[in-house]
Amino acid sequence: QYTFDIPTLVGKNIDQIKTELQPYLTKSVEPNETQIKAGVKDWDASFKKDGKEVLINYSIATKRVNDFFISTDDKSGKTKDKKHLLELGNLMENDSRYRVEFVKVIIDPSAFTGVKVIPK
Repeated sequence: QYTFDIPTLVGKNIDQIKTELQPYLTKSVEPNETQIKAGVKDWDASFKKDGKEVLINYSIATKRVNDFFISTDDKSGKTKDKKHLLELGNLMENDSRYRVEFVKVIIDPSAFTGVKVIPK
């Protein structure tokens, strides 16, 4: 059972995604003029649903999504269960629309903090 249906979000811009996931938006602060003038190019939007979280990184100028990051829902903040991480986002490792990368825990490379999804 998935929490976020990431494949249906791939190809949409951040405005479309925010509209779709509005009830779950937890971070809605947009970059200010000073940050943009200072050279900030990318920004994040965070959504939380049923205790699970997805962080979406996108280009400020184009609104195009750079990647999605689904963090583990394990209370320890790490997991070795790749299958469960994929299930949280309704993901498959070999989908032609995106690439998945499991993000390793720095002090324990055999465990993961979550899964990163990069649209192709």
